[in-house]
Amino acid sequence: MELMNIKKNIFKNTAKLIFVRYITIPLNIITGILLARVLGPQKLGIYAVMMWLPGILAGPMSLGIGNANLYFAAQGEKYLKPLVANSIWICIFLSVIMVLITYSVLTIFPNVLPQGLTNQYILIPLLQIPFRFFIMFNQNIFNALEEQSFYRKVELFQQISYFLLCISGYFLLKIELWGFVYARIFSLMIPCIYIIIILYRKKIMYFNLSWSLLQESIRYGMKIQCSSIARQFSQKIDELIVFKFAGAASLGYLSICRNNVNRLRILPYSLATVIAPRFVMGDKESAILAAKSIRILLCLMSIILPIMVSAVGFIIPFFYGNEYINAVFPMRLMLFVLIPLCFQRIITFYLMINNYTTFILKSSLAAAAILILCDLCFIPQFGLIGAIIAGILALAFESAILSIFFIKLSGINFFTLVIPAREDFQYLTNLLFNKDKTHR
Repeated sequence: MELMNIKKNIFKNTAKLIFVRYITIPLNIITGILLARVLGPQKLGIYAVMMWLPGILAGPMSLGIGNANLYFAAQGEKYLKPLVANSIWICIFLSVIMVLITYSVLTIFPNVLPQGLTNQYILIPLLQIPFRFFIMFNQNIFNALEEQSFYRKVELFQQISYFLLCISGYFLLKIELWGFVYARIFSLMIPCIYIIIILYRKKIMYFNLSWSLLQESIRYGMKIQCSSIARQFSQKIDELIVFKFAGAASLGYLSICRNNVNRLRILPYSLATVIAPRFVMGDKESAILAAKSIRILLCLMSIILPIMVSAVGFIIPFFYGNEYINAVFPMRLMLFVLIPLCFQRIITFYLMINNYTTFILKSSLAAAAILILCDLCFIPQFGLIGAIIAGILALAFESAILSIFFIKLSGINFFTLVIPAREDFQYLTNLLFNKDKTHR
C-alpha cells in the first residue's frame, strides 16, 4: 500500500515536471523568434558569441557541486545548512575566478575577440554565472528533500521572467542587443530571490563554510562531472567528424535531429530527477522502484516511438521546410536512442545516489571511447547514418554495463528489469486516468 502511494506520487510529480518543461517550450520559441527578428543575423551572431562562454563554463566549472548537494542532502537534515553555506561561497569563488581568468586571457590576447567587440561583450554576460550556479545548487538540495513543487516553480519563474523581460525590454524601453543580455541576467536573479526567501522561511539559510564537507562534495561531484564532460566532449568530437567526412549539410541535419529528440529526453530525465531521492536507502525496495521506473518508461516509449516515427515525415518538412527532407530518416533512426536512455538515466541516478560514482565515470569514459571509435569507422562509410548508429551503439553499450552492474548489485532478475508486464501498462493507464481503485 505504502509503496504504491510512493510510486503514484513519484509519477504524478514527474508528470507535473514534464508539463512545466513542455509548457515553457512555446515561450522559448517566441523569444527566439523575437531575438532573430529584432537583432537580425549580424547582431544575433554577436549575441550568440556573448552567450557562448557562460554556456560552456557553467557545467564543467561547477565542480559537480549540484550532484553532491543532491547526494548529501538526501542523507539527512544535518547536511542542509552546511550545503547551503558551501553553495553560496562556491558560487562567489568560482564566479570571481572565471571573471579574472577571462579578463587575463582577453588582456594577454587582445586579438582573440572578433573585430568590433570589446572586453565588455564577454565579461558582462559572465555576471549570470553566480546566479546560474546558485539556482542549480539549491534546486538539487530541494529535490533531495522531495519538494518538487519548489523545483518546478524555479524553472517556471526563470523561463517566464526571461520571456517577459525580453518582451517588455523591447516594446516598452526599445532596447535591443544589450537589453536582451541584461534580460538574461535579471531573469536569473528573480528565481534566486525566490530561493533566498524559501531558505530563510525554512531556517536553513547559513553562511559558515564547512571545509570538510566541501572537500567531500568536490571529490564526489567531480566524478559525476567528469562523466558528463566525457559525454559532451565525445559528442563535440562526433560533430567534428561528421563535418569532416560528411559535410556541413549533414551536420545541420544532425543538429535538427538532436534538437527534436532532446525534447523527448525530457521524459526519462524528469523521472530520474524526481525519483532520485528515493534511492538513498539502497535497499531492495528502492531497487524495485528503479526497475519499475524503467519498465514504465519502456511502456511509454512503446507508445510514443511508433507515433513519432510516423509523424517525423510530416514534422520535418512542415516546420523546417523541404530542404531538410533528408533529415527525416536519420531522425527516425535516432529516436531509438530513447530505449537505452531509459536504462541509462534511471540506473545512473540510482548508482549516483548510492555513491557508485567511480563506476559511473568508468562506464561513461568507455562509452565516449566507443562513440569516437565507431564514428571513425562508420561516418567515412555511411555519413550521417553512421554517426547516428555510432551514437546508438555507444549508449546501448553504456546502458548494458550499467544494467549488468545494477542487476548484480540489487539481485533483480534480468527479465524483471527489461520486460514490461501487463501490470505496468495497467498502472500507467490508472495513473493517466486517475483510477485509484486498483491500488487500494
